[in-house]
Amino acid sequence: MEVKKPRIRLRDLREEADLTQEALAKKLSISRQSVIAIESGECYPSLPLTLEIARFFNVSVEDLFDWSGSKPVASKKLISKKGGKMSSIIPWSPLQEMREAIDRLMDETSFLAPVRTIFPALNVHQTDEEVVVEAHVPGYKEDELEVEIGDGVLTVSGKTEEKKEEKGKQYLHREWTSESFTRSITLPENIDENKVEATLKDGVLTITIQKRKTEKPKVKKIKVGRK
Repeated sequence: MEVKKPRIRLRDLREEADLTQEALAKKLSISRQSVIAIESGECYPSLPLTLEIARFFNVSVEDLFDWSGSKPVASKKLISKKGGKMSSIIPWSPLQEMREAIDRLMDETSFLAPVRTIFPALNVHQTDEEVVVEAHVPGYKEDELEVEIGDGVLTVSGKTEEKKEEKGKQYLHREWTSESFTRSITLPENIDENKVEATLKDGVLTITIQKRKTEKPKVKKIKVGRK
C-alpha cells in the first residue's frame, strides 16, 4: 500500500514573513542546512521542531503540510498476526503519527492550566537613554501596522486585508481572511513621547522611545557663620 508524502510549507511561510533561510535558522536555533533540507523535502522536522515552527509562524500543525501535488511513497505497515494470518494492515502516516504524539503529550499534561496565546509576543528592555519594545509580527507589512503612544501607554495594532478571490478559480477550501490585533503596554514614567521611532525587519517591529533627560539636583553649599 502507498501513502502520499506531504510537502512542508516552510518555504512559503518563510517568504511570507520576509525571512531569509539564515534568519529563520537563527530564530529556530537550527542550522541553515537544516532549513534547506526541510524546504527541499529531503527530510521532515522532528516533532519538537515541528511544534516550534508552528508556534513561530502562528499556524496549526496541519497548516504546515501541503497534500496537493504530493507524490505516493511506500508506506510502513503495522502488521499483527493471529494464528499465522495477517489480521490488520495500517498505512503509516507521518501526520497521523504526529497527532498521536501530541495527543499523548496532552494526556500526560492534562493537569496543567490551559495556555493562552497572546499576540504579538513582546520583549521590552531599557538602557540609560531609551526604552526598546520588540513585537513579533511575522507576515505583517509596514503599511499594515500602527503604533500609538500617549499618557504613558504604547499601543501596537495591525490589520491584514482579506485577499480577494481570483476569477477563474474554484475554491475547494479557503481560510485566508482578514486578521487584526491590538496590544497595549504601560511605559515607564520618564519617557519622552515626542521621541519615538519604529522599524520593521525580519518580522520584528522594533519601537525605540527616548527617555527624558533629568537634571541632577544642584547642591548648594551653605557657609556657616559665627553668631
